[in-house]
Amino acid sequence: MKPVLLILCFLLSNCIYSQTDSLSYIQSIEKYIYDYEQGSLESELYNKQASGLITKKKLKLFRRTIGGFSYYTAWNKNNNQYFNYWYGDNYLNKRKHEDLYFSLYFKDNQLVKYIKKIENKKYVYKTTTYFKGKELIYVETNDPNFSLEEIRKDEAKAVEILDRDIKSSQRYK
Repeated sequence: MKPVLLILCFLLSNCIYSQTDSLSYIQSIEKYIYDYEQGSLESELYNKQASGLITKKKLKLFRRTIGGFSYYTAWNKNNNQYFNYWYGDNYLNKRKHEDLYFSLYFKDNQLVKYIKKIENKKYVYKTTTYFKGKELIYVETNDPNFSLEEIRKDEAKAVEILDRDIKSSQRYK
């Protein structure tokens, strides 16, 4: 009976430690993001922003605006470490009135936080995930189409855009 209780206590303590470890890691990531976005480390960031209209040809002669997009990239200018990639678009036509926003946060060029929000007239889906290295440690979502592969695709696209923006900024120095 004592060995069973001992094993049960060990497993329970390991589980509790794991949860507190994850919570402390999430708090440290939130503090890291806050320090760069609002705090004293903001001056170390270099960023680039872009925005534009989404148009569609109508009758092969006219262009009609059906929405818009914007994106923002930020990285540490001292060591070119990625920090943030944010993308948003909205469609204003009757068939697809939808807003999409997602943001990826990096620490030491590793994805640490992913936020995605999709809104339209019928629903609002929000996903928040935290990573430690390549390991997913926390997920909060109400999106029925949630997929880790989609996050990895968004991460690859963000890294490609961040690399391009870093290289283009270095060319003009």
